[in-house]
Amino acid sequence: TRLLEMNLMQAPQVADAILGNNMFTHYDRPHIAKLCENAGLLQRALEHYTDIDDIKRVVVQTHLLNPEWLVNYFGRLSVDDCLECLKAMLQANIHQNLQVVVQIETKYHEQLGTEKFIDLFESFNSYEESAIDMDALHIEKEDPLLTPNVRSQSSPIIVCHGDLIAQETDVIVVCSSSKYLFKSICQAGGDSVSTSYNQQISGSPNAPIIIVEPAGKIASKKIYFLPWKTNSDQSILCKSIEDFVSLALEKAIDHKYRSIAFPAIGCGGFKCSIQLISRTMVRTVYSKLKTYQMSVSFVIQPDKKDIYDEFKKHIDELQPPPSSIILKTIATKLGKGMIEVEMGDITKQKVDVIVGSSSSGILREIIIKAAGKESRMAYDIELKSHPNSVLIAIPSGSLPCKQIFFVKWEPNDNEEILQQSLIDLISTVVQNVISHNFTSVAFPAIGCGKHACSVDIVVKTMVHEMKKHLIQRKLSWTVKFVVNDNQENVYDEFCKQVLTTEDGFHEATIYQLPVTWEKSAEHKTRFTLSTKVHEYQTIASNFDQAMKGKYTDIIKIERIQNERWYMQYLAHTKDFRKRLNMDTEKRLYHGCPEQAANTIIEDCFNRSYAGVNGTVYGVGVYFSSDATYSHGYTKPNANGERCMFLSRVLVGKTTKGNNKMKTRPLGFDSTTDEKHIFVTYHDAQAFAEYLITYK
Repeated sequence: TRLLEMNLMQAPQVADAILGNNMFTHYDRPHIAKLCENAGLLQRALEHYTDIDDIKRVVVQTHLLNPEWLVNYFGRLSVDDCLECLKAMLQANIHQNLQVVVQIETKYHEQLGTEKFIDLFESFNSYEESAIDMDALHIEKEDPLLTPNVRSQSSPIIVCHGDLIAQETDVIVVCSSSKYLFKSICQAGGDSVSTSYNQQISGSPNAPIIIVEPAGKIASKKIYFLPWKTNSDQSILCKSIEDFVSLALEKAIDHKYRSIAFPAIGCGGFKCSIQLISRTMVRTVYSKLKTYQMSVSFVIQPDKKDIYDEFKKHIDELQPPPSSIILKTIATKLGKGMIEVEMGDITKQKVDVIVGSSSSGILREIIIKAAGKESRMAYDIELKSHPNSVLIAIPSGSLPCKQIFFVKWEPNDNEEILQQSLIDLISTVVQNVISHNFTSVAFPAIGCGKHACSVDIVVKTMVHEMKKHLIQRKLSWTVKFVVNDNQENVYDEFCKQVLTTEDGFHEATIYQLPVTWEKSAEHKTRFTLSTKVHEYQTIASNFDQAMKGKYTDIIKIERIQNERWYMQYLAHTKDFRKRLNMDTEKRLYHGCPEQAANTIIEDCFNRSYAGVNGTVYGVGVYFSSDATYSHGYTKPNANGERCMFLSRVLVGKTTKGNNKMKTRPLGFDSTTDEKHIFVTYHDAQAFAEYLITYK
């Protein structure tokens, strides 16, 4: 205790190394835990704390902890302690901690109980907790497109150097046929481990597994002893390894354990093929964990680099990439419009207009520099020609928006004058957006940077005025407030004001982007899926069955991440469910030429193009559950490649269509051939979720 105390106070990195190597087993753990926390070694502190109040105080600081380690740490806590910690994390800082909470929910929802997670999230009444979308967290139900295997693949399968004795997992697996390993475990566990094993094996000499309570230096909760024999016949050897691993996992699953550690059996004294052993063990674990959440470690002796490398290679081949980052975007529907708040870059926004303030030299320069020389020249000309103009509109140049508005605005210390200036700014922008026939606009947090205006007044005024215009003018707009990454307090205030329902306007409906979406600094809308992930494999398998041999190869599958379109689709989804009291969403195919696919990804299924390929069942956008039918509307490009969308479609209440129907029939949402074809009549009634490129 004294040695650790001295190092924690004078050389924390030395103490960290000592604790990491498990050099000591008997010392004042609560005292050392407190010193670890004071020294900033939060992971070590959590490893030692047992009091829930201490754990909660540390665990909320997720920005200072390794996320993967923290998720695994929750596997050691009791159900009640786990839920207490999650609640504390959400209360402390929901925007900082939500991502980790989602990962923990994904991994342990079966053990902790889905209802408890729902109760936890719904117990919050403030604006932050309202921003948690249960559908986005997959709490209420799984996405029907994805197989039940998808979530289980987040179970970490890792290889590490170390000692099996020191593994703080629920279970360690010991090959009782390995004299060296068996002896090491019995020595570390002391007489109680040896006695318990001998008593059980003498009573059942052919028992396939002996389960013993750990003792002494052994850190796990249980020890599984399994016999195993090598064989010169590779097929028999592989089968014996599969049986060994499967039996241990099945027993751990029966006992509802969440973590297990294996040695590299057969790679020592038995001198089996390292490649064969590692490949078989990893693939068996991967196969078994398709329907159960469990952390699996392969523990390799520190000097066995060749064994470690071989296990790592096979894990990397099968393990899907880490789960995507939750995008910092929230949204609320108001009347016919949508307001979003995003942490990001104003110059990356794919909207019709981005707004800048002429008084903010820094922001103005950032926007103009990103837009390019043409925009800079246009700004200089407009400013010289109309120096007193309230608003200067210039072309967007290299930016993804269509136009840039620079509004004349000055900060003021007088709160009433500041508030009125912001009211005028919003009004000016709205009038000009209307005059240009635009439908989407992005604002920065005006005055919240170097001008240091009151965040409370700025945000309340901007949001309140924008809500007022959307409701009173019945605007079908998407309005974004874009906040810099380093302005967490400003982002929080925008979230609060956008999501509040106490301002006399329409009750807000909250949406959040899917947790599977990837973050992109360039705001890309197309993300090519890895062939190794189940998301790809499920879509490819369904496509293969649906196409019935009418294709030769899938070139790629892209996930479409068009935020504005997705938010509009979610708004329609909520309306359909509320109105029809049932879920009418279908996964349907839509084939088209490559150029049309590119347009659809950016501008959704635009009904103005309806009728190009026929109007037998109505003048709308056609979808089919039969991929071979949609294949007929694709066209090969110069490389012989074709495009087909897999889309989410709200068919609603449907009726048989005919070529005279230019809009949906009264009382219905879509038309059909009563077999596999569905026709929609609203652009946001369908969302192109994936684009399959094939030959």
